[in-house]
Amino acid sequence: MDGGHDRRLVSKPAFVDADAPRRRSAAMLADLVPLLARLAGAATAEEGARALLAGLREAFGAPFGGEVAIAAPRLDVIATLEAAPDQAHLPAAAYTILWADGDREVGQLVARGLTERQRDRLIEWAAWLQPTITRLADARLAAAAGVQDRRRALAWRLRGDVLALAQEPTNAEAYLHRVVALVARQLRGLQVVFWRYVQAGAGLEACCASSERLDLPVPGALFQEVIAQRQPRTAALPDRSGSLRTCVLAPVFDGDALVGVFQLVPKRPALDPGLENAMAAIATATATGLRTVGAFERLTFQASHDPLTGLANRRTFEAFINREIKLSERHGSSLSVVVVDADHFKRYNDTYGHEAGDALLKALAGRLGQVVRSTDFVARYGGEEFVIVLPHTDRGGALAAANKVIEGIRSLPEQAEVRGGRFTASLGVATYPGDVFDARELFNAADQALYRAKHLGRDRVCQAGD
Repeated sequence: MDGGHDRRLVSKPAFVDADAPRRRSAAMLADLVPLLARLAGAATAEEGARALLAGLREAFGAPFGGEVAIAAPRLDVIATLEAAPDQAHLPAAAYTILWADGDREVGQLVARGLTERQRDRLIEWAAWLQPTITRLADARLAAAAGVQDRRRALAWRLRGDVLALAQEPTNAEAYLHRVVALVARQLRGLQVVFWRYVQAGAGLEACCASSERLDLPVPGALFQEVIAQRQPRTAALPDRSGSLRTCVLAPVFDGDALVGVFQLVPKRPALDPGLENAMAAIATATATGLRTVGAFERLTFQASHDPLTGLANRRTFEAFINREIKLSERHGSSLSVVVVDADHFKRYNDTYGHEAGDALLKALAGRLGQVVRSTDFVARYGGEEFVIVLPHTDRGGALAAANKVIEGIRSLPEQAEVRGGRFTASLGVATYPGDVFDARELFNAADQALYRAKHLGRDRVCQAGD
């Protein structure tokens, strides 16, 4: 029996078939009716098993104890009853009754603390209990099927929700955060963590979690086992206090490429085993969603960035500067623009060819990205002209930033493969407020300052208003 009791203490079981004769005395039936009535009111197999044990205790007295197993489809112990504490000194000899419906085992009772007369009485009752035990087994099968149906429905619903999130404009990291939040919201009582795989030797790192504190650290070796198996896995791990807790790990693959691993940690002692199937569906949907998000990111990047240099394009610059202008006007903050134009670029292009010219523009774009602040915005405006937006930067700060940029450009031949020796550029700077009264004239003012730098001999910075 799956209950784990010692079969050395169990006598030869009595098999009870549904077609066994039921000719019994009226006195025996009178004793059995209360138990049958109690069992008839049981709504679940677990409730019926407890009712059976309680009824037998009433019939046979405090020494009785036992356990009931119901098949759904295997025999599982679903109810136990210990002998009364003051009867613990009695021998633990047990007697087993197996109920069958044709060739199908439907239930099992292990009874302890019975006299020989009581045991014979229980055997007489067993055939009358057969229909009830079969009903309980059928109810448990139906309940198990219902649980499986609910689990499948949950998995499909979560799969659909995860895929739906990918249809909204976002990026991969934001998408993963939203998936984690969705799973935590739908699977209540769980902490959800996504460990993203980083190829640059870092392995797995926590990308996003439904709470700040990670309650259940995972050994690296377990991660590797789950990744190698490519299947969700439930594991018992010690938490920070040393107590064992279960969690589910579900790897996410895009083809053969590892994306990361979901980790579900319960706030309650145990996890529903059906979560493995749910997490398998979530992992598959997440991989599909990331592909959709990645395709959207690539399309968005292509539409908003210059294909040669990788910098933002003119359209993106115009949208950015318009937002910054509104913010500056609303908050009264400074906003500066630096326009950069490569000196003698046409001559360089004609002398060394378009391939060399493209390499020069890429090197210049890379240098601009190196010398500006992380809060600054760099774009290719067109041809050999670039523009830098400096939020919250006054006139003096803008001039200092422009001088830093031109010095970086002057040192470019030592840092990149640029032909023709020393390479230079001309820069124009304008600031709002300070150089212009209307922020919308900011770019035009910087562009005019640039042409003045060209007129004065190139390789220099000119500031609007000077």
